[in-house]
Amino acid sequence: MKTKLTFFLILFISTCLLTFDAKAQDCPSEFQIAHERICGTDSYTVEFSVSGGTAPYSLTDGDYSGILTEGEVVSFTKSDGEDYILFATDAAGCTVRVETDLTPCSKLESCPDTYQVNHERDCGPVLIGGQGEFIVNFSVEGGTAPYSVADGNYTGVLEEGEAASFSVSDGNGYGFTVTDADGCIIVINEADLEPCSKGDCPSTFSVDHIRNCDPIFEGGGEYEVVFSISGGTAPYSVADGNYTGILEEGEQASFFVPDGNGYEFVVTDANGCRIEVRENDLVPCSKVECPPSFAIVDTFDCTNVQDAGSYDVTFSVSGGVAPYIVSGDFSGLLDEAEEITFPVTEGEGYTLTVSDAESCVQTIEREAPFCSKSCPGPQAIVEVDCAGAAANGEYSISITVSGTVPPYIVTGTLGDQFLDEGGQINATVPNGTQVFIAINDAEGCGPTLIDTVYNCIPDVAVELLSFEGEASQEGNILTWSTASETNNDYFTILHSTDGANFETIGQVAGNGNASAINNYSFTDKNASTGLNYYYLVQTDQDGSTTSYEVIVVSRGEVGFEIIRLFPTPASSSVNLTFTNDQMSTVDISLYDITGRIVMNRSVNTTVGVNEVNMDITNLSKGVYFVKVNDGIRTTANVLLKD
Repeated sequence: MKTKLTFFLILFISTCLLTFDAKAQDCPSEFQIAHERICGTDSYTVEFSVSGGTAPYSLTDGDYSGILTEGEVVSFTKSDGEDYILFATDAAGCTVRVETDLTPCSKLESCPDTYQVNHERDCGPVLIGGQGEFIVNFSVEGGTAPYSVADGNYTGVLEEGEAASFSVSDGNGYGFTVTDADGCIIVINEADLEPCSKGDCPSTFSVDHIRNCDPIFEGGGEYEVVFSISGGTAPYSVADGNYTGILEEGEQASFFVPDGNGYEFVVTDANGCRIEVRENDLVPCSKVECPPSFAIVDTFDCTNVQDAGSYDVTFSVSGGVAPYIVSGDFSGLLDEAEEITFPVTEGEGYTLTVSDAESCVQTIEREAPFCSKSCPGPQAIVEVDCAGAAANGEYSISITVSGTVPPYIVTGTLGDQFLDEGGQINATVPNGTQVFIAINDAEGCGPTLIDTVYNCIPDVAVELLSFEGEASQEGNILTWSTASETNNDYFTILHSTDGANFETIGQVAGNGNASAINNYSFTDKNASTGLNYYYLVQTDQDGSTTSYEVIVVSRGEVGFEIIRLFPTPASSSVNLTFTNDQMSTVDISLYDITGRIVMNRSVNTTVGVNEVNMDITNLSKGVYFVKVNDGIRTTANVLLKD
């Protein structure tokens, strides 16, 4: 940063001394007089205004007298060579005084334009060292040495080019006055500085981090966190949490965390910019159940091949819990069904890995076809067998490939492989998921594309009206009712004490075919003390099944915790279910991802299971955190608004 004097009716910020009246010990630091001198031929004009404190302001005992409002600009004229004084008192009795020691305007015109002060703020001690002060480094050049520095944050005598420095509390400005041997003056006044702790860091500076639950699923007690850093200025220092070390841009690092715990770390780049990563409200990997509907849907466009042999790949993510973290040939954050397009070089494959908000992970690896080949691809005949969909939610698909020049190169959701003439792709696919296949022949002709979703949805055999439960002396009594039944064979009741691992505890016969309301009940005489989770499975006469939502029955002593948010994602309202071991008033708060409270309400609770309905219609789409607090304890969960 360089500051120079310019000449032609010079605009000059005066050297000033501010003193506060001894009576005004509690006066705000923002109470001040802003003033500047404008040089003329034989005189100069002073323009000034008052701000801070409590308006109106009374000005007396100086070169100006009168009453001013906040920000009002007034002026007066003085003869060249004279100093000026200003004295202001606000409505609360706080005072501020300005006294100047000025170089005459007539002398300023003889100061060389090479005379300048180089000064720069170093935020490193604040951002990297965690201290409360930044450093200002400066030097003086031009004019006539030696230079006298005073009236501010530094006092001393310097030679030309000599480096000097001083420390300033973060959040404050700094200033000083430099006078050379010929009396030329430069005033440095950096008052309006953004605190170092807020930083002035580029928006591209980011940390990509993903939780990998595979070690837990494979029987371990810790999950893995994989992360990398981009943007800002490398190298990056990582500390204050689960990882300590130095990384370069794009370099991947990892660490392990006990399942059930969160993780955190702080990244500081070479310029002192900071990013704090804190993931404390995580669902344990052991409780994460990735839905089969969580999928990456990708297609490529061979109709728009560029001169360099590149083409466009378009993909989106569905299912699971948005937002999604994407890495691989594309990196970024996506919402559900948001489409992203990126270029791929012809003949090169691409990889995409997606992690949802509950740490479910999907990865696809594709071998890219040769789009620029203008010849037609081989023939593909698709056969779908829906016979198994009713029983297990999956159907069988068979694709026979023939024509053109074998062997055929097959890529897509059913795996990458080579086929001879008449070869088949045989697979079992979850109902309703995308099938995407690209087939090229041995000479690169094609691709032949199959891109569709097959639905083999069986008819609904039972229309369930309700499923409820309550504790009694005999056990937990479960009741449910149906509006209609078609070929209904029986109901199966499953029980769990943790909401994740269920076992069958009984069956109740169905009514076959019915168009009237039927009521059913089942008593769990071996119910556990605490929370009991139940869900109902209906079995049709042909063996097909339908599962219904989980209910919770509290028995005996319970703790203080959120046990369910339903539905999620939610669009208009959500039911919050939580337990309390005492009658009390609790606060229910909803936070956005910045930590801002967007909804708050207080409710009276009973001992056991409590349910509260929250209207979220007016909330923006995104991720929110629900917290329930009884004044001593807090329980939290994640809500997705779509």
